[in-house]
Order: sequence, then structure tokens, then C-alpha cells
Amino acid sequence: EGGSVALDKFATRIGHYALEEIVITGHTDPIGTPAFNQQLSERRAAAVRDYLQKQGVPFDKMRILGKGSAEPIAKCADVMPQSRDNPKLLECLEPDRRVVIDLIGTPRH
Repeated sequence: EGGSVALDKFATRIGHYALEEIVITGHTDPIGTPAFNQQLSERRAAAVRDYLQKQGVPFDKMRILGKGSAEPIAKCADVMPQSRDNPKLLECLEPDRRVVIDLIGTPRH
């Protein structure tokens, strides 16, 4: 399912919670400098925040974080060569390029 479809579903479910905070965390793969990856992860999180705001999620309840490439989930050590020109490596690292949304609140009954 596409990113906007998943975000639309998330936005519609928010009404089922007494919302305290939504933490939106952006991540990157390790290709690039740490400074670039930090900025990219923050831009990813901000893009999700902005999209959710357009879907009616309260801006003041959302907080963004950027983790850069500090929390990888892909296991690509066996993909050689370790070069940004290697399509297999880029595909393997895809799970690291993500945004995680944590909702803090209480379900309404």
C-alpha cells in the first residue's frame, strides 16, 4: 500500500483516541554524509507531518525527529560492492529509508 494511503488510514483512526502527542521520526540509509542524512531524515518527518496536518491532524500535537542513518534495519553486509551505484545495495537498503509514527494517547470507548 502506498504511503499516502497508509497516512490517510492513520489520519482517520486518530479520532478514536484522546490524543496526547504524535511523534514522527524520519530515517535514512547510510549512503551520504551524516549531516546530509540528518537533514534528509528531518525533511521526511516534516513531509509526513505536513501531509497529516492537511488531513486534519492537529499540528500542535505532532513532533518531528530525524535519526539520520543511526537506526538501520536492513542487513546488507553481503551485498557487494558497497557502492551507491549498486542497484542491489540500493534495493537492500530501502527499508532504512522510512518514517515511523508513534501515537501517544488513550483509546476512546
